[in-house]
Amino acid sequence: MHALNENSAPSKPLYGGLMVAVCVGAIGATAAVAASLGGDSSTITKACAAVAAGALATFLPLLLSGFTSHGASNFGVFVMLASGARTLVILGAALFFSQSPDVAKSPLWLGALTGAGLILVVETALSVALLSRAERAKSAGRATASGRSDA
Repeated sequence: MHALNENSAPSKPLYGGLMVAVCVGAIGATAAVAASLGGDSSTITKACAAVAAGALATFLPLLLSGFTSHGASNFGVFVMLASGARTLVILGAALFFSQSPDVAKSPLWLGALTGAGLILVVETALSVALLSRAERAKSAGRATASGRSDA
């Protein structure tokens, strides 16, 4: 599977597919951490719901890059925006859920932050890898067009 299309842009299906797997894994990690800290089923569910709500923002780069004429070149910016949006959604949802008297606070917060952190780390590494590969392909295309072969 190629990570680049003809415009040297990161592949939307590759990024989307990998991020779905990362988000599912992050929700699993959230549940594991919340459970290991003594959270009951209500707390675990709410921590996972906070991460799931925030995980939806992970897919904003796929949507936003299609609405601009420079979608490929703005992909990294869109990933940063999505990361900020995801963090705010997860923190907001966790704050909302923590107001419930039946929720154990530490399992909720540490579980939600584990999921958010996992998504952030993997998303950053994946984005850097895809954007670096796109830039190498773009440079190789320029070198070929100018008749050089040292790219």
